[in-house]
Amino acid sequence: MDLDNYKQQLKNIFDSPESNLYFENLRKKQEIRELRFKKFEQDLTITKFDNILQRIINKHDKNYKNKCYNKGCEPCPNNLLEFIFDFVKYKNDNIPTNNPQIDLEFSNIIYEYDKYYFQIVYGQGSFIRIYQHYPELKLIFQI
Repeated sequence: MDLDNYKQQLKNIFDSPESNLYFENLRKKQEIRELRFKKFEQDLTITKFDNILQRIINKHDKNYKNKCYNKGCEPCPNNLLEFIFDFVKYKNDNIPTNNPQIDLEFSNIIYEYDKYYFQIVYGQGSFIRIYQHYPELKLIFQI
C-alpha cells in the first residue's frame, strides 16, 4: 500500500464539498442541541428537576411497556428520557462518575446530576437505571 497515495485520498475526501456539507450539518445539530440544553437549564429555575424527572418516569408505565411489546420490541427510553440522559452527560462534560455502591455486573457508564445517578448498562442487551442517592441510594427506575 502506498501511504502517500492513501494520505492524499483521505485529504481529498475531507476537502470535498460533500464532506464540508456533512460537517456543517453536524455543527448545526450540535448548536441546536446545546441551545436546547441551555433552555432546559433555564426551565429548571422555574420547575424542579425532581418533578420533571418523575413525570418522565411516570410516562414509562405498564401501558407504555405493553405498547412496545405489541410493536414487537423491547421497551426503551422515550425521547424525553433520552434528552434527560443527554443533558446529564452534557452537564458532566461526558465524563462518567463512579460509585462503589452501584452494582457493576456488566460494563456500564454512570453519570451524576442533582441527587441522581444515571447508569447505562451494556451486556447482551442495554438498559438504563436511575438511582436517587439522597438521603440513601435507591433504584427508582429501570428500562
